[in-house]
Amino acid sequence: MTVERSGIVLDIETTGLSSGNRQNEITQLAIIDLGGRILFHRHFLVPEVHETTSILDTLQPFEYYQNEIQDIINAASLIIAYNFAFDYAFLCEAGISFNKKSYYCAMRGFAPVYGKRNAEGDGWRWQTLSVCAEYFGYSPFETHDALEDAKATLYCFQKMLEIKQNARGDLR
Repeated sequence: MTVERSGIVLDIETTGLSSGNRQNEITQLAIIDLGGRILFHRHFLVPEVHETTSILDTLQPFEYYQNEIQDIINAASLIIAYNFAFDYAFLCEAGISFNKKSYYCAMRGFAPVYGKRNAEGDGWRWQTLSVCAEYFGYSPFETHDALEDAKATLYCFQKMLEIKQNARGDLR
């Protein structure tokens, strides 16, 4: 495995915000390596969302790709996502195992860079991927597409890594 393939960036799109709700499903998943190469990008069959026959004929459910997705996760040494907890919860609910993989939540990493305190003043306010991408000058950017979000996350991760390296710190 090349260095660029040892880390991956992933993003999902879903029908809702709660992974524990059976009505909320993954509709799209994109996984790219640290060189930006697409390792996986699919829309999934979700009958409640896709009602036209032509679309249903071309899509498969998430389970159809589960082994392929699991193999990519297993081969990665680092998993990066924006709001990692969200993606993690949905993917685990769908049967993907992360086997104690190292991960980096770019949303958590960006919060202190952006520097806005939460209402209580005891921590950092989370910012959207759109805010992060704009902050680092990533454009044009269309949100709510798993592949576009993964590419933006990779770009932002690389910018945060540059900041950390220039400060001679590490990512944690």
